Amino acid sequence: MDEEQINNIYFPEIEKFVEELTGADKVIVYGCVVRVAKQNGEKLQQPPAADAHVDFTIQEAKKLARELLVGHGDPDYQFKRALHVSNWRAFSPGPQDWPLAVCDARTVKDEEGKTNSIIELDVWSEDVKAPYDVLPELDPAIVTRESKAFPYQPWHKWFYFSNMKRDEVMVFKLNDSDMEGVWRTPHTAFPNDAPDVHPRESVEIRACAYFK
Repeated sequence: MDEEQINNIYFPEIEKFVEELTGADKVIVYGCVVRVAKQNGEKLQQPPAADAHVDFTIQEAKKLARELLVGHGDPDYQFKRALHVSNWRAFSPGPQDWPLAVCDARTVKDEEGKTNSIIELDVWSEDVKAPYDVLPELDPAIVTRESKAFPYQPWHKWFYFSNMKRDEVMVFKLNDSDMEGVWRTPHTAFPNDAPDVHPRESVEIRACAYFK
């Protein structure tokens, strides 16, 4: 999937999909990441994220919802609720070697992620073509986002999806300003030791759904 396909075809498809799925009044699509678990010819490796996390802190999600509106020329748009979701697809055959796993958000206690007991992570975004064991020194001045890491808890219940097909999409909450009930989903990737696995190639694209 190249950049032209993402911008001209995939972005509008996901925008319409999330709007219909959620019933939102407005949807802005952003943050597309194409991942390749193993370098293959011309495809550069973009490794999976192997820590249990959610992409944004509560404060970061609020800030980003407003920034997206400004970036799309609608800074005065009024809304009561902002919902960030991830739309995840695999386009290599299953079983994949680094499948996505999601935590049943109903098993995550409400106070998890609202306090400093959960680890906050600074996020850097850089285009790096060097081997990942020889990363350049990162500049603290270019931290772009804050996310949350979730340590192991015995009450968490996890599910994984190693045989997803190209025409399937998994949608899960990254942050919901309406914190009644399920409002975010910790997720990760892990090495799959099943026989005959295929290198994972996937695309994830985020969207913010606004409700008046």
